[in-house]
Amino acid sequence: KLFKAEAEKTTRYGKLVQIKYTMAGNNVHMKCIYTTGDAAGQNIVTIATEKIVEYIIKQSPIKPKRFFLEAGMSCDKKANSSTMSFVRGKKVICEVTIPKKVCWSTLHATPTEVVSSGDIGLSGLILAGSVGMNAHFSNAITALAIALGQDPACASESHIGLCQTEVDENGNLYFAATLPNLLVGTVGGGTKLPSQRACLELMGLYGSGHAHALAEIMGAVCLAGELSLGAAIISGDFAKAHKLLARESSDPIDLKIDTIEQAFEKAQALVIKLSSPPSRDVILSIYGLYKQASVGDVNIDKPGIFSDLKAKAKYNAWKAKKGTKKE
Repeated sequence: KLFKAEAEKTTRYGKLVQIKYTMAGNNVHMKCIYTTGDAAGQNIVTIATEKIVEYIIKQSPIKPKRFFLEAGMSCDKKANSSTMSFVRGKKVICEVTIPKKVCWSTLHATPTEVVSSGDIGLSGLILAGSVGMNAHFSNAITALAIALGQDPACASESHIGLCQTEVDENGNLYFAATLPNLLVGTVGGGTKLPSQRACLELMGLYGSGHAHALAEIMGAVCLAGELSLGAAIISGDFAKAHKLLARESSDPIDLKIDTIEQAFEKAQALVIKLSSPPSRDVILSIYGLYKQASVGDVNIDKPGIFSDLKAKAKYNAWKAKKGTKKE
């Protein structure tokens, strides 16, 4: 009670709820556990714990030889296995069931393929000694942290989580993402920066009462990112997207050197990065000309009823160029 009273003199949001002691040789690690309301809380707990340490030094009949305010047990900004069993921030579980038709038409993968890919990925992560089993939670967490005034360095621990995939009894895809340690806040810290505050206000998440909602949104974005990346790996779009979006696109097209395929890839990269891209009809017309020049008349079956709209549009664009000479 004395420690709690001292700690809570320093904060409006922080509440000391528990203290755990761990001994190693002649060292004692004292882990102070707080709730911090709608604040992420790192600053709160540091200042509050300092007050407890000062009280101990002043009141203890046996003076410690030395003490350190931070001695590693918090694992702040460090990947660590305790994340999976001890919640330091907000714990979020997101789940979704995607009908098999939607899975195929939107993700271009079957539920069985998604589960199989996930199982192989899990095996690889275990072999590599990974802490946490996911594809790229860290991308979404870091991006949202920068935009919304959170601490981007906390992604090093917040990204540790699990993904789960199943095919349900109806053949649909069940997908879940568990994030046990999202360090987020909607008051204090970087949330007061002008741009970050504006982003939070646009989302209706600035101020007290919104930290849990922010954690839920961050979890949902992570889940969507896992589905998107997993599907891209299965469909073959993973490397293609990197070629189009990540590489330098200023190299001119030279038909004396470039193959038709290379020239088309350069054109794709240029079109994607235009500030005012051409219309959908123009892009489809270019695609049809590319297929006609590289293959000739359409030589594949027409996409079926359950195929996605993109596949049908590409087929029709190619077919519309039937009879056009390759040259």
